[in-house]
Amino acid sequence: MKKKIFDALKSVYGQGSTLDLPDDIISRVVSLGSLTITSEDQIAGFVSASEPLFKTERNMLDYTAKIQNLEADNASLKSLVEEAGKEAKKETDPHETPDMTAIMAQFQSIVDKAISPLQTQLDKYAEQDKISRVVSSAEKIFRNNDYVRKYSKEAENAWERASEMFEATGRKWGEKELQENAMKYFTKYVKDKGIDTSKPLESSHDTDPRKGFGSFDRAAAKLGWEIKNK
Repeated sequence: MKKKIFDALKSVYGQGSTLDLPDDIISRVVSLGSLTITSEDQIAGFVSASEPLFKTERNMLDYTAKIQNLEADNASLKSLVEEAGKEAKKETDPHETPDMTAIMAQFQSIVDKAISPLQTQLDKYAEQDKISRVVSSAEKIFRNNDYVRKYSKEAENAWERASEMFEATGRKWGEKELQENAMKYFTKYVKDKGIDTSKPLESSHDTDPRKGFGSFDRAAAKLGWEIKNK
């Protein structure tokens, strides 16, 4: 029975599968299954129920591999530091006091070399975050304009055009420049429709104070009430 359980588990979770687990892990789970499985028709259910356990095993293997990689990187860095120390020692007269300044400079050079790729990624992330903040702030100011809210099609075209220019100029604009350029394109687009954005936007609300009271007025008329507009 154990052989059948092992084969069934290995076909789903063993090497070559998505989880790609070694035989020794499969065997440990077989030992558990053999305590409860009494017939072959129970094997399929056990295989399915074992998935969370095998995923945990996979995660542990991956975690262990990452730790080993970090330890290897640390050992490599330590080796470089020791090598630098040996080189500095060779250049020092045994009867003279070691030049600690030179040793520390050499050590710093090695450390800088080791962390340079990481620092490059951090700088890249910081620059991208700065650009995202500029774009977000400029767009918020641009879309807070009454005309922009009313003429959404022209607004979208204007923002798209300004964004293209922002990219073309190497993303050098600040939020004010980006917003002003978007507004410049927007003003041009709506001007073609005869709209002057320098003037206050006229309200679309009807000034009749009784508009919307039709149902009330009709009910009042049936009761013989007289409604007068003030």
